[in-house]
Amino acid sequence: MKHLFIALSLVLLSACKIEIKGPEGEVADETGYQYCNPTESYPRAVCSDEIPHRLIATKEEVCNALGTGYRESTCIVEACEAGYVNVENTCLPEACTPGTAFPNVSCVHEIPFALTAAKTKVCNSTGTDFTYGTCQALTCGTGHHKSGNTCLADFVVSNVRVKYNGGAQESVPRIAANYAWADFRGIDSHDFYATWTATVTANTTNRLINIKTDQGWSSAVIKIDNVVVPYQDTIAYVFTPGAHTVEISYENNWHTTSFNVSFTDNAVSTLTQAQTIVEPLADDDTQVIYVGVYESNDFYNEISVLLQAQTKPVILVLNSYHAVNWKLSNPTNVPIKAIVYGAYAPGSTVHANFRIPKIQTYSLSNTYDSVSPPSLVTLTGGAADRTFGGYGVVSLTIPTNP
Repeated sequence: MKHLFIALSLVLLSACKIEIKGPEGEVADETGYQYCNPTESYPRAVCSDEIPHRLIATKEEVCNALGTGYRESTCIVEACEAGYVNVENTCLPEACTPGTAFPNVSCVHEIPFALTAAKTKVCNSTGTDFTYGTCQALTCGTGHHKSGNTCLADFVVSNVRVKYNGGAQESVPRIAANYAWADFRGIDSHDFYATWTATVTANTTNRLINIKTDQGWSSAVIKIDNVVVPYQDTIAYVFTPGAHTVEISYENNWHTTSFNVSFTDNAVSTLTQAQTIVEPLADDDTQVIYVGVYESNDFYNEISVLLQAQTKPVILVLNSYHAVNWKLSNPTNVPIKAIVYGAYAPGSTVHANFRIPKIQTYSLSNTYDSVSPPSLVTLTGGAADRTFGGYGVVSLTIPTNP
């Protein structure tokens, strides 16, 4: 009987498989038999300690190709701690509460010539970012008005063309001519004549536009829609909505040709009116820069002004005798509190960022060089901090202040 028990025990032991842990945590059989079904997945195991700020994270155990052990899959986030959200299997801090609306944000740079514009801001459904509504124009800059959700120019001057001394018609940037003797295409200034045409388009409603002319010894005739308009150096004309044709015929009678026409609708201030705007801006932390010239030496009466980097905000005063078309370049975005400009003759213009306040006045003392005029004391409460200028100028640079 004893021998039979021992024999049965040996048979039973030979049929048993003794499990031992293999490398990398795999479970293997000492006899080499299969332990699991190859590639079969088993219940997910907890792996929360592998991902920061997770609440629940699990991964699958998959039987290896030989069936001798398990391979673990990537740990998958199922839930994050409060204040965190699952973003691509990582628990990141929650940016906002989903669905929460925030104050509207400015989008003024999305709509050309908008002075103010805004769009809605709402937390997205996962709390990881914000969604924004369509940018809406609220107000438009000077010379523009709202039309739908755009800022439309009050009027546009386009398609400017000219015939010099009966020659072929050509496109030009503006109605102007400025040269001496025969310096332009060999045409003697005494004999110079030209005919310009341009299209003036008034947008949306009637527009009162000032046609301002600065000319030397010469004569000119102006037609609007083929009707002669009584000539004077400033013609205030109401353009009805739509496109209109302006034609100007010019004959010069002197050894210099000096002619400039501008189309403007801005107000012109007295010195006292300008003072109420400018003087409060001229504090100790602001530099007043004065530029004085007699005229432009450019054929189109343009003067380019390059404003280099400055350590203080600027009030820029531009002054001349003849009409000048000033073109300001401000590559480092120096803060400009205001641009004041004027001339003895009518018709000066300033091309600069539309957000900069521009004040035109004919009441500045006419100094045509780098001398601060007496009227500047009234305008700003003191003399200019820096002055630049010359008689005939094409371009100038305002360097960084000392």
